[in-house]
Formats: sequence, structure tokens, C-alpha cells
Amino acid sequence: MIRCVPAFVATLVLASFATAHGQEPAHLVARWNPDSFGNHRIVVAVAESTTAVRAHLSWRRRDRHPEAKRILVYPAGDSARVRNVRVVSASQMSGDLAFEPAAGPGEYWIYDMPYTGSVKSNYPKITYP
Repeated sequence: MIRCVPAFVATLVLASFATAHGQEPAHLVARWNPDSFGNHRIVVAVAESTTAVRAHLSWRRRDRHPEAKRILVYPAGDSARVRNVRVVSASQMSGDLAFEPAAGPGEYWIYDMPYTGSVKSNYPKITYP
């Protein structure tokens, strides 16, 4: 089961790297602190205990160098960030990443455009680390 924020699609591939076919992701609206994580979140469900998960993320990014931007991964509802994350490839059309699901099976939240700064004023000043 894969769920994501509108306009984002995630395809989960487990450690065996077998591609999941025929799954249509649900588009949901959720709330989190955008000043910490950005406006975009992809939810990936890890079905079983494994040492590595590979996810293909389809997106439409306008920034020129998405491969140079930070991607954050967290177990759902947990404040302990997944540290073992590797961006395999990233372009304006899609990204591939692998991470260690240290918290075991369950949902993992991927934030692909976290920013620093504030959007609280009429002229927001933000940067994408």
C-alpha cells in the first residue's frame, strides 16, 4: 500500500528489488510543520522486516538541481530521523532512493523538499538545503 500527497507517486521496491505493479496510490491531505519539513511528503508503506527499501518517487520539480537537495526520511509518527538514506538518482521528473527501515515494518514519511526560513511574512525567505 502506497499513499502520497497530491501530484506525487511513490513505488515501493523491497530489498529483493521486485517492483510492485498495479497499485494506484491514494492522494491524501495531511498536516505537519512545513517550516521543518517543507510542503511535500510521500508516504511509503514497508510491508515486512528488511534491511533495505528502494523507492521510486515520481514528481515534477522546478528546481534545477534536485540531486543536490536534502531528502528526509522518518518512521511515521516518530521524531527519530532515518540516518541511513542514499539518493540513488534524482532529476526534475523522478528520484530513486534507498533507505534502511530501522523501525521495522510500517509507514515511512519522505520529505523531498524541506526548507529553512519562514513563509510567515508577505515576502517569504526560504532556502532548500
